[in-house]
Amino acid sequence: MKRTVLLFTFALLVLSRTATAQEYGFGFTLDGGTSIAGAAGSTVQVTGHVTISASEPGVGGWTCGFETSSPDGLEFCINASTESTGPVDKQDLIQTADVVNGNEVQTAGVLALFPDPTTFMIQDSGAPHAQCEGSGQATSTPTNSQNAGRRGVVDSTVLNIGQSLTGVDGLLIFPFAIDCVVPDAEAGATLDLAFVGRTDTPEEQEARLKGPGQPVANGVSASGATRSAQTLGSVSISIIPQPFVVSFEATVGDITAVAGGSGSADGTLTVVSGPDNSGEGVAALAFSVSLSGSDSVDIQSASTSQDLLDSLSNVSALAFESFHVSGDGGLDANGQGRGVVAGQVFALDLTGAGETLSPNGSVVAVDFTVGGDFADDSANGESFSLDFVDGLRGPGAAINNSTTVLGKTVVPGSTTGASGDVTVVVAAAYVRCDPNNDLKNDIADAVWMISELFRVGPQTACPDSSDCDSDGSAGTMGDISFAIGYQFMGGSAPAAPFPGCDNDPASTPETCPAGSTGCP
Repeated sequence: MKRTVLLFTFALLVLSRTATAQEYGFGFTLDGGTSIAGAAGSTVQVTGHVTISASEPGVGGWTCGFETSSPDGLEFCINASTESTGPVDKQDLIQTADVVNGNEVQTAGVLALFPDPTTFMIQDSGAPHAQCEGSGQATSTPTNSQNAGRRGVVDSTVLNIGQSLTGVDGLLIFPFAIDCVVPDAEAGATLDLAFVGRTDTPEEQEARLKGPGQPVANGVSASGATRSAQTLGSVSISIIPQPFVVSFEATVGDITAVAGGSGSADGTLTVVSGPDNSGEGVAALAFSVSLSGSDSVDIQSASTSQDLLDSLSNVSALAFESFHVSGDGGLDANGQGRGVVAGQVFALDLTGAGETLSPNGSVVAVDFTVGGDFADDSANGESFSLDFVDGLRGPGAAINNSTTVLGKTVVPGSTTGASGDVTVVVAAAYVRCDPNNDLKNDIADAVWMISELFRVGPQTACPDSSDCDSDGSAGTMGDISFAIGYQFMGGSAPAAPFPGCDNDPASTPETCPAGSTGCP
């Protein structure tokens, strides 16, 4: 019986030792997930941390290296200088982090960093990758032919003597940041991060990356012995082009006029971006807007909106603007076309720099006025419309509706035109200062106004005709005095319409109703 118990106890001890075998590994945590979207041509950043896991305490240091690659030819640049979010259970940490670009290696050196949080300098040499140029990396770096053109990050960390990690799972040990240029291809591109190389086999040794020193194996120093990492993490990040969403909208009011006069209405052209665009916004605009419908209506003026100017921090960034009102008979290329052609560029100044509109939001870019002269009421009830139609010409080439984003032409996903109605009201023709409507100007007109004003005489059918002094007030003492002064004292003659019948653009059907006078 005692022997059976001893054997059972021994078996438990063996199982216990097997179950608690020490395991080590390196992995990644990403700040933004495994899919990042951005406008084609813009730069997005993949950020995260390298993590370490150890099933048992006693880890006093480690080496690790991960390769960065893209099977799709993604342009990227390892370009990081950030802070670890820690914490780690140590007092001091000696850290080196080297970025491998092809066969060139840039090291940050050995840093004695304390207390927490620690800062790790992960730098990129830039060469021979053009997308890294100008990002502040060193220009002269050591080379290592063993990397065979591969790129990545190698790291070596030694804790202070007497210090070690406890058992940890996913402890953040240093951060990284990789700038990626969003591709044009609709499918996007993939950035792969993978820890490569251990000490176990020749194949693993061959896969190891090398910094300025020896090839870096993924492993730890634990309890005085070097141990390979059993778990080597990898992750793939999709860099997806997100189409820049932009649309054009037009607004315009209705036109109201009096027959024999003119009328107009104001309108706007607006660019709407977003709502989920990323990166830079619109750097240039081109509008081609056709006017159709009523032949009595034309574009009268167009100009840069104050809303657009207010949206630019530097008004001089409006490099040039060009507005041309077509349909004026001067541009045969448009045939009978009428409308607005506008070009606005505000991203470039003399130094080649500039600014853009917000990638999300709306800005009124152009103010314009439509209108016309209406000799009679033949246009009453007509409608007119403004539509975004490519191909109208200003002084130069034909213009297509478009925007420029990151140096590329982006056509509006939608355009919304506008329409308006024409209302022409009819007022009777009359003779000024002829309130009795006999088509003459004599003392009877003054007597008529006195009788109406003081004796409750007959009312003037066309009140405008009794406004002798043209001050907008009809049948007053001023009008009576004006009439007597003209007839008997050599005073000024009444303003038009006088001495014969004519239309007054200021008249309305209320102030001189149709059929209220003897004028034809």
